Amino acid sequence: MPEATPADQAVPASTQITRTTLARRWVRKTVIFLSIFFVLGVWGLYDAVWLYPTRGRTDAEYRRFAYLQQSERDRRLGDASIPDPVARYAQLREASSGSDLDRVKLEWLQSLSRVGMLTPEQTTFANPAGELERLRKEWTSKEKPNPLNAWDIPFQWVITAVGFAGAAWVLVGFFRTKGQVYRWEPGSRRLTLPSGVSLVPGEIAEFDKRRWHKFFVTIVAEQGRRHELDLYKHEPLEEWVLEMEQARFPEPAEVVAAAVDEPGSVAGNQ
Repeated sequence: MPEATPADQAVPASTQITRTTLARRWVRKTVIFLSIFFVLGVWGLYDAVWLYPTRGRTDAEYRRFAYLQQSERDRRLGDASIPDPVARYAQLREASSGSDLDRVKLEWLQSLSRVGMLTPEQTTFANPAGELERLRKEWTSKEKPNPLNAWDIPFQWVITAVGFAGAAWVLVGFFRTKGQVYRWEPGSRRLTLPSGVSLVPGEIAEFDKRRWHKFFVTIVAEQGRRHELDLYKHEPLEEWVLEMEQARFPEPAEVVAAAVDEPGSVAGNQ
């Protein structure tokens, strides 16, 4: 019968290297934040690309109707076309006062500018009377739409940028944390940090637990070098740190004995 090769022999548990995994509590929290940012970005994009522009175009169409109606009342329907809407819009904005026709004209041109449609193709009419009749039939049974504010669409792009940037930031943080792996050798109680630094209890001068309530601990090596560990994102890192602390600073025998002899203790009541 052939002898077992070294590769076939089982590795003792005390020499096996264990690696940390991402804590489920942190992964759940990360997924929640990622979802919130992503939904915010999609919501902002939808509003910026479709919802608000559609509302703005509808308002511009209504303002077009109001302008042609006023032109008809003023007997200026034949001159309703505006060959250079950009220049005319600037003139009307600078004017301190004007006629009713100038007012509705300004409102129409302003509504076009807010949806990027301030072009001669939108402000010239081959048949103004026919266009007015078409719009009159269309708007007889429709309600007046709400106009866009100057910052409505730009603000939706800000929301989109914040949402997708936040989602990207969460993803970068997730993969960066995933790449940080701690290794543990149970037999020697050796902890290897993601930086490659390896520590055993005898090489540690202090376990700084002032931020323990926030799931952080700082290991101070005998040489004075400090290593901050995030216990919230990696498991079972907290258990390893406590085991190293117990090995480095074991409780004195008299303290243990006093705890056992305390009234009401399990050992004292046996």
